[in-house]
Amino acid sequence: MRGLLTALGIIYIIYGAGKLFISLFLSVSFISMIGLLNELDSEEPVTKSVQHATFEFEAGQSGGRDVYSHSKRLEELSENSKNELLAENSQEVKTKNKKDEARKNLNESVSSIVSIVLLLQVAYGILISLLSIVNGILLLKRKGKIFSIVIGCLNILSFPCGSILGILAIVVLCNGETQKLYPEND
Repeated sequence: MRGLLTALGIIYIIYGAGKLFISLFLSVSFISMIGLLNELDSEEPVTKSVQHATFEFEAGQSGGRDVYSHSKRLEELSENSKNELLAENSQEVKTKNKKDEARKNLNESVSSIVSIVLLLQVAYGILISLLSIVNGILLLKRKGKIFSIVIGCLNILSFPCGSILGILAIVVLCNGETQKLYPEND
């Protein structure tokens, strides 16, 4: 049983170090991903001038004439019809900007929630990996039996490797022969 407990301690140290490496790598990846998303969100949406929107509106109705003919046609329109057309296009641009702003707010909310969940998961991984390393050291020194059982229970949540390791730790530490290897006060 002594050899199995020593092997379990070494496996816990290796498992904790590997999980720590993966968790740190993931945290750096998530932070850089969040930074890229914030850079994309910080860019101001390109707003079109009312006149440019008017040309686009007319191009859609006229079959795609060039800009010169659009400007010439715009000059030919009476002042009232020009103002009506500009007001209509201005309203369309405002409506589109409101929809874009609402979509941007929704994307920011969803990305914030996803970022928080992912960072909490990474923080949990770092915590469990550090506790697993400490558990491995305590198993090698034959101390902290209760701590090792608790860490074994927490590792069961880390499927699949942590589950196998946690169940193995609980079985080994609850064995009657293991009681003899730990001091009386532990």
